[in-house]
Parts: sequence; structure tokens; C-alpha cells
Amino acid sequence: MRALSERILYDTFHWTSGVYNLTPLSEPPVVPVRFEKSTGSLVLEALRRQPSGRTLTGFSVVEPRSRPVLHSDLLLRYQAITLSPEEAETLRRVDGVRSAEDVTRNVRILARLAAVGLIQFLPAHKAADVAPAAGLDALNVEVAGAPPPTRFAEMLEGQARTVENTYRRLDWSTLYDAIGVEPTASDEEVVRAVHERARLFHPDHNLRPQLADARDALEALFQKVRQAERAFRSKESRASYDMALASGIHESINLPKSAPTQVLQKQIAKANYSRAKTLYDEEDYYPAYEMVRQSVEFDPGEKDYWILLSRIQRKNPKWLRQSADTIRRALQNIPASVELLWELAEACKAGRNEPERIKALREILTLDPKNRRAQAALNELGAEKS
Repeated sequence: MRALSERILYDTFHWTSGVYNLTPLSEPPVVPVRFEKSTGSLVLEALRRQPSGRTLTGFSVVEPRSRPVLHSDLLLRYQAITLSPEEAETLRRVDGVRSAEDVTRNVRILARLAAVGLIQFLPAHKAADVAPAAGLDALNVEVAGAPPPTRFAEMLEGQARTVENTYRRLDWSTLYDAIGVEPTASDEEVVRAVHERARLFHPDHNLRPQLADARDALEALFQKVRQAERAFRSKESRASYDMALASGIHESINLPKSAPTQVLQKQIAKANYSRAKTLYDEEDYYPAYEMVRQSVEFDPGEKDYWILLSRIQRKNPKWLRQSADTIRRALQNIPASVELLWELAEACKAGRNEPERIKALREILTLDPKNRRAQAALNELGAEKS
């Protein structure tokens, strides 16, 4: 059954004409075979079986003077792919300096590697980005028939622990935490860390037995690494992120490419808040934080968004000060709000800031002298007459 499934898959790469029908099903079919290879490995094997002269890759003609480089997209560069010894030797020679003709005389190999996304071609005159590391060890590729590296099982166990520990703290991680460096790290160290974590957290690793149940974790972690890549792409973008981090905001909001209308922004904010509230109730705080943070950005005049954001921040003991700061910012947009002042009092209570808590409770009574909750809290503190 497995051989038949692979043959059907590989044969589709030979089809050039015919009539094909798609038959919708009421439910997914029961598949007797699950491919235990990554998509890249399956496509690469199909391309190897192509007749001579037909690559169907878009690179049937490789410019000899062009320079092959590792692909700039992290998702493509760090795929888990099994290479033939000849393909591995060719990829080993790809250093961003050699031209295509210097890397190999067999351009079909380069075409295949480019088709699956491991490499891309640059014109001879264009400078390549400096790669953080070179060689096959810096990728997720394996060589067919080659023995596993020394202490391979131990390496896999270490990778599984890193994935588990990083994902467990992802709710409260900064981008520096996610890639495993200090904010004081040099730009070169940050770039290397981004690439190393992209290699470790690539979703293809869920095919390994040690990470078979970690698909969601890998996808969430890889998304975080992509955010780090964007934030640390230049000195300017890193400085912008550091400023946002100092103000208590982890990442900048990703707005639509075209400027959304105010009505659309409020619709997005409302939908995000609704989903974030559900996630909060399910104690899935990280995605809830991300969604309600955008709600606040899109519609800062809605107090419920600020309140939920502050409550999520209070779930992390390290963010107690930020929780109170969030409500203070909300009061700048929505002054004289009893609900926000109560939330500020709760945030100060969590942060053991009694003077600020008493001040917030008294402001509530100024706006609403009959507010029983505020009066009871002041009585409990013994501050009603002080």
C-alpha cells in the first residue's frame, strides 16, 4: 500500500495533459498510509524521477555565472529533507561565493535544490546576505545512507527539551527570550540565534518520534522566530522593538497592508476580543494576549479591551507593573471610568502597591459615592478615615 501511494504521488509529476476530475467528499477519506517524509523530501524524490531534459522546476536553464545561495526564507531553508550523496556534496559547496558552474557541472541537481526551496539563485553582480553559518550541519538535511551523527539520540532529546521549555514560557516571552539571547547581545549574535532557533523549531521536526506530539508547539515557536527575524532585521527595527519593549509592549501591531477604515478596525478589534476572551477563559494566555493587544490598538476607546489585556498581564508575576500601566494608559483614553479605576485598584493589589490602590478606590468613590465594592475595600484596608 505504501509503495502504491508513493507511485501515485510521483507519477503525478509526469502528467502533462489529460482531463482531471475533483470529487468532493462529505468527510475525509480513511487513508491507510501516512507519509513519514517531509513535503520537501517527497517533492525532491519526484523530481529525481523526471526524464532527462524535463525538470518542471522553473530552473531548467541555470545561468552558469549566477550564484547559488541558501534560501533567505527560514521556512524553506530549514526544511527537513533527505538528500542523495551527490546532492549533499553540491549543497555543501553552496557558499554564496561560488558561481553555479563552480558548484557543479550537473545543473539538474541545482535545479532540484532550488525547486524544493533549499537554495535560490542571485545574479552575479548582486551581493548575498551573509549567512550565519555554513555547511550541512547548519541545516536540517540528512544524507541517504550516511550514519547518524555522534550522540544523535542525545541531540534529539535536547532539542525536544528546548522545544518544551521554550513553548511552556512562550506566553510571557520577549523575542529575545524566544531566540535564547540577552537584550545586550550583539547584532551578529542575534542573527545567529534567529537562524539556530529556526533550525530547531522548524515544523518539519514533528516527523521525529521525540516531537510527534509537538506540532502546535513547533508552529507557534517558529512563528515567534519569524517575528524576531522581522524585528531584528536592521539596527533601526531592533531599536524600535527595544523601545516598545521598554514601554511594556512586546511587539508592534501587524496592521493590514492597506490602511483599514475606522469601521473595519473596530470590526477586527471586536472579533479579536471575542476570541481572546474565550482563550483567556481556557487559560490559553499567549494567543489571547496577542489578539486583545491588537483590539486595544485598533479601538482604544473600548474599556473592556483594556481590562482583559490587564488581566492577562496579571497572570504573569513579572508583568504586574505593566498590568497597572495598561490601565493608566486606558484612563488617558477613557477618563472618569469607574470600571477602569476598579481594575487599576485590582492591579495595584496584585502588585502590593497599597498607596496607589487606595488612591484608585477613593477616585471611584468620588465618581460614585455609593459604590459598595470600593467602600468595602477601603474599610478592609482601614483607609477610610486616613
